[in-house]
Amino acid sequence: MLTALATLAYLSWREDATSERYGATVKSGLNFALSEAEETNGVSAWKQFEPDAKSATVWCLAEAYCLTVQPSVRDALLRVLKDWQPDGSCPFDLFATRAIRLSRIEPVAPYKQVAIAILARPATNQLVLALQILAGYEARQHSRTKALASGLLDSCSNDWPRGEFPIATVLSISHALYNADSPVSTAWDRQFSPRCCQNQFVCGTNRWWTSHSFGIESSTETARFSPREERIYTTALTIIAHPYPYRHLPLYYEQLENSAGTNDESSVRVTVR
Repeated sequence: MLTALATLAYLSWREDATSERYGATVKSGLNFALSEAEETNGVSAWKQFEPDAKSATVWCLAEAYCLTVQPSVRDALLRVLKDWQPDGSCPFDLFATRAIRLSRIEPVAPYKQVAIAILARPATNQLVLALQILAGYEARQHSRTKALASGLLDSCSNDWPRGEFPIATVLSISHALYNADSPVSTAWDRQFSPRCCQNQFVCGTNRWWTSHSFGIESSTETARFSPREERIYTTALTIIAHPYPYRHLPLYYEQLENSAGTNDESSVRVTVR
């Protein structure tokens, strides 16, 4: 899961396998995800993953295909989708679903069930509320989600670090408010950007975000990780959360339409393997 999320952090800033500075890192991450999806006699490492790790890998592969339009990435994604059964209980379920919709390689209808399941849950905390806003856009319930977004912005300025899943919450809030409208998104950006700048943890030449640097006292979200793993998890999700990745802009539709129906490697911007 951590490799998938770290790779997503690079992809969200349009770093790919051809990037001068980070190309080798991105290529290594994508190759690892592809190897995990490979099957031998019907068995793959991916099938042994926990549900959140499965969804993170699907999310990574779908985003990578949106960016690279690489046949090997598409094939790996189609393999894991055969055994992926998201139910909306993990935040990454919805993000993976949205990435699949943008990739246009699978019928969208079956995955709308994830959005419907999230919308049916009681909004007991900010994480669920943020996911419901995103799910509302996936289900095309725009009028409902705009009202929810205004309420979320009013309540989330200082409270998100106190939740059970604070890092996933701030990721979901950022994406939800970006989808709402410009004033709401701008207001959140003015709150969250300074906090990101002020709460980095410096370790040698590297800068990280950690639960501690964000003032998160305790969280079941990162309890399973070692200190090093927790730094990777928190930093990756913070990068993906802000600024909102440009990869969801309409230009991707044009790119995918221009390359649809071809296996010509010369038409693909990035060769992963």
